Amino acid sequence: MPSGTLQVYTALAENAAPLPGVTVLVLNEAGTQIARLTTNDVGSAPELMLTAPDEAYSLDEANTTVRPYAVYQLRAEMTGFQTIELEGVQVFAGHQTVARLQFLPAAFSSLPVVDFGWPGIDITLFGETFKWNILGYDAAHGGLPYFCAYMIAMVIGECINFPIQRSFVFRSKGNLAKQIAWYVVAFCLITCIVNSINCVWVAVAGLLVPDFIYNIGTTILNGGISMVIFFFVNKVIFPEGEAKQV
Repeated sequence: MPSGTLQVYTALAENAAPLPGVTVLVLNEAGTQIARLTTNDVGSAPELMLTAPDEAYSLDEANTTVRPYAVYQLRAEMTGFQTIELEGVQVFAGHQTVARLQFLPAAFSSLPVVDFGWPGIDITLFGETFKWNILGYDAAHGGLPYFCAYMIAMVIGECINFPIQRSFVFRSKGNLAKQIAWYVVAFCLITCIVNSINCVWVAVAGLLVPDFIYNIGTTILNGGISMVIFFFVNKVIFPEGEAKQV
């Protein structure tokens, strides 16, 4: 029987660190459990071989009757974290399917893992189809819970960063209300820029680069690019030595 393979990786949100000890249940399209996996110290589950239709069906342009791939479901559980359920996992014969699951604390478990983003344009790169969003993420990459956790962390971080940049880095004495307003505008624009790049990286990079490069790239995209852009924006928002305006 022809088969393909499934490789599952688990990590904390934003791939901050691997998440070991996650139980991953693999179910067929009917919902019957066919395998139970556990991730190791680097957040990797054993590679699993799964049956799939013959590869010839996906290569035959005239084939309109036989679906060229098998469909599976994943259910991943870890104490203290949200449970992730991923449907529609496609496995092609002779190919490896990679599933990267990012976990959030259980506090976000009440939020449904659904597509939450705009504009949600379907894009296919290097054989991987995903939704490109300027803001937000599709369900396969965290959806609504991931976006909420991401934005809460970002807002808290910028609330701490604003007074540090204003008072200690640039020692600005400008109009506080105007500076807050411009900072919020800059934060929104930079978040959209970083998000639009990151959603492509998260969807495609795992297929092309080793895990350690993937994690470094994710960190650079989410932190490095934002930091560099914000530095130059802050020089405009917080002019040094500006006289205090009443």
